[in-house]
Amino acid sequence: MKKFFKRLSIAVCLLLSAMVMLTFAACGSDDDGGKDGKKTYTFETEYTAVAGLTGGGISGGGAGLNMIQINDKASNGFYVGTTHRKDLTFTFEITSDKQTSAELTLRLANELAAMKLNPETFIIKVGGNALDYKEISLPGKPARGLNFEDYKVSVPVELAAGKNVITFTIGENEYCNGASGGPMFDCIKLSSDAALTWEPITGNLDGFSEE
Repeated sequence: MKKFFKRLSIAVCLLLSAMVMLTFAACGSDDDGGKDGKKTYTFETEYTAVAGLTGGGISGGGAGLNMIQINDKASNGFYVGTTHRKDLTFTFEITSDKQTSAELTLRLANELAAMKLNPETFIIKVGGNALDYKEISLPGKPARGLNFEDYKVSVPVELAAGKNVITFTIGENEYCNGASGGPMFDCIKLSSDAALTWEPITGNLDGFSEE
C-alpha cells in the first residue's frame, strides 16, 4: 500500500510539472506580443538582395555575397560587412496586413572609430520618404571582436497595407579614412500590432558550411 501511494504521489508531481510547463509554453516570449498587442519581427540583412551590391572595406573592396560575414554575436550568426561606400543601399521589402505604425530598431556594430548616424550620414527611407530621426551614436571598435547592439530609431515607421520598401543608405561622411563609412549591419526589428511578412533570400547562405 505504501508503494502504491508513493507511486501515486510521483505521478501527481509529474502531472503538475507538465501542466506548469504547458502554461509557460502557451504564454510565449515577449516577441510573441506584449500587453499592447505588438509583436517584434526580426529581418536579417544577410537575407536581403546583397548579391548585386558593391561595398567597401577598410583597406579593400567587398561585393555581393562576399559581404556576408560570420559572427556568433549576430542575431542569426551572420551580418553584412564591408559597408564603407557612399550610396551603398540595403533594401527590405516587408508586407503588412494593415496600415499601421511600427517601432524600428537597428542591430549594428562598428569596426571604425566612433561614428554618429543621422539623416545625412545614414539615410533611412520608408516608401521613398526619408526619416528625420535623432542621431544615433556608435562607440568605436573594441580591442577585440565586434559588439552588436540594438539601437532604437527615435521616430515611428509608418507602414501601408501591403508591400513596404524600407531602405538604408550610407551617406556622406568621413568615418573610413576620410571617406564614407558605415556600420556592420546585422538586422532590423519592427514592433507592430500588424502581421508582418517578407520573402527572405535564404539562399544567400548556401555557400556557408555548417559547423
